[in-house]
Amino acid sequence: MDNSERFMQAFRSIEGYLSRFNEDYRIDGFSRSLRDLSKRDKVLRSFLDMLLEYAELRNAIVHTLTSDAKPIAEPHDEVVQDIERIARMLNNPPKVTSVFGYEKVATIDIKESLEKALTIIAEKSYSQIPVYDGDEFIGILTTNAVARWMAGVDNEERANIRKTRVRDVMKYAEEDEAVEFVSRKSTLFDIVDSFGEFSALGKRLEAILVTENGRRSETPLQIITIWDVPTMSAVLRK
Repeated sequence: MDNSERFMQAFRSIEGYLSRFNEDYRIDGFSRSLRDLSKRDKVLRSFLDMLLEYAELRNAIVHTLTSDAKPIAEPHDEVVQDIERIARMLNNPPKVTSVFGYEKVATIDIKESLEKALTIIAEKSYSQIPVYDGDEFIGILTTNAVARWMAGVDNEERANIRKTRVRDVMKYAEEDEAVEFVSRKSTLFDIVDSFGEFSALGKRLEAILVTENGRRSETPLQIITIWDVPTMSAVLRK
């Protein structure tokens, strides 16, 4: 199979994806359907500009032939590999669990000591720990909050981390240290997009907690931070 055939096979797969979500696809066509659907489809939105360019290439392949009825445009290997990647991502977007697995997330109760929290941070190399009051999610204890607590108390309090409760340190958490909950069925596109949306608003998304159904009352299966975005982006580029 030559490159133009591979390109067209992937392009038809993408057309199939668009037609599943737009019953008027035959009327609207590829570009209009793509633009409309990308407004609510995070995966499509990630590839919008590139797919519009590939639509132009598709037209050249289909509508412009040489004298022996062969396509006048033969895509480069990199182009073919890229559109095949996009087709795969659209039809089977990688779930967040496919990258990070199910390592048990360490949490801490708000009544526990700061000493215990710091032990978890050291042992797990965490910079954020989900804090609960029984089964109720309270927030995220961050190393930044610990640093602000240390700067805000006297030497005697700093020396008594066994007596200091997590609730005392949580008072030093920044108001903009946001946390989101998502379902384990969420895709990497959903996760990367959430960090991007917060950044565009000039806010910091401290962590995303993955639970069975994305509910705050559920036990976290995974914790994802901004430091995980490069790993996710690398997977999306494959």
